[in-house]
Amino acid sequence: MVIAGICHAQIGGTNWKAQPVTFNVQWPYNVLETNRYTLSNGVYHCLVYSNDAPFKAGSTTLPRTEQRFTPDYTNGEIQSQATLKADPTENSYCVFQIHTGDAQSNQYGSTSFMLFWFSSDGGSVHDYSGTELARNLGNQWFQLNVDHNLVTRTIKVWINTNLVWTQKDNGAGDFYFKDGVYEQSHGPTYQMDAWVKNNIQIWTSPGTNTSVPMIGNSILEGNTFVLSGNGGVPGAACYVLGSTNLGSPLANWSRLASNVFDGSGNLLFTNAIDANAKQQFYRLQTSN
Repeated sequence: MVIAGICHAQIGGTNWKAQPVTFNVQWPYNVLETNRYTLSNGVYHCLVYSNDAPFKAGSTTLPRTEQRFTPDYTNGEIQSQATLKADPTENSYCVFQIHTGDAQSNQYGSTSFMLFWFSSDGGSVHDYSGTELARNLGNQWFQLNVDHNLVTRTIKVWINTNLVWTQKDNGAGDFYFKDGVYEQSHGPTYQMDAWVKNNIQIWTSPGTNTSVPMIGNSILEGNTFVLSGNGGVPGAACYVLGSTNLGSPLANWSRLASNVFDGSGNLLFTNAIDANAKQQFYRLQTSN
């Protein structure tokens, strides 16, 4: 299936180029597609029941009715934008995922990111069954933007244009997007629905590294100096450099500590103050 669309990416990144939106539909193999997947008034409706068959004979996976986007992507940066809705009384299913290319799934794991829907907090979405990313979404259309930059190995997620999640990917070199309904094993309800408007948009870009790490807040606690950093690539190494002379060449700055940025691109650094030093300057240095 192909949906025509020419537009510009709304969130993050640069040098975007709109792509045709193409996908295949997966649904329980022993029923008609139209019993689980329909398009009406510009909205795709994906439905499964907990006792449904998998999408193909012999599969051991749980029931699903999903749109599997094509082709796979292997480089640069890609962003998907969709408008979704789910029922607040229904529980435990995936509405969007970044799936590893089939040939690499055994090595790197099946997925790098999954957005789970739960009935808690008025209908909420989570990073798998863990961190809640947004709540009170039940029966409400919400905009989902997912950006995957293979240059920086970073995945970012926005709900209604608010950045709610940043993480590293699983290191594979082949991925594809999916959305719809895919049952999960955390107390699923008998019926599970998702609606997706047919204004889905996908863009790609070369995916240059535009991340600029910066020093954030600093606190002096007795003889200890606590410094925070932000804007880094999650999981990337970072070094804190120090010098008593701001104008000193970079090669003359001392490496005081090493750390890695957390899942949100932040870090903390603690340093004992040299009582004999009149002044001390700090800077961040990354490995990429």
